[in-house]
Amino acid sequence: MKKSLKLFVMLIVVFVSMTAAASAQEVIRKEAPPEIRALFQAMVAGANGDAAAWESFAQAHYTAELLKKETPAQRAELHKKIADKFGTIAINGVRREMEGPLQVMVKGSKTEGTISVDLDFGSSKIFAIGLE
Repeated sequence: MKKSLKLFVMLIVVFVSMTAAASAQEVIRKEAPPEIRALFQAMVAGANGDAAAWESFAQAHYTAELLKKETPAQRAELHKKIADKFGTIAINGVRREMEGPLQVMVKGSKTEGTISVDLDFGSSKIFAIGLE
């Protein structure tokens, strides 16, 4: 009886140790990778600039498919909506729930809100963007 109790306790200790080791291997990011930080810095610069600055941002950071799907006039309209709603912006944080788009929490000179950004993480290019 004593041997089986010792074996049982040892198994529990091994199981708990393995579980702790597995969870210790989990990666939790406190900040975005450099290429994603650069993308959001460019987004802020484009949003805080004029329509030409936003177009330059789009040309550099949108996927080819999104550039074909939207006209320059549509991209200028999104820039206008961002500027009209938020004013001058800064990013307060970014979150992502499950496999959904990134929720970019924006603090503007006029108000706060969210810009939804769908990224192709392989290329760090935007394939969908919009206001929420």
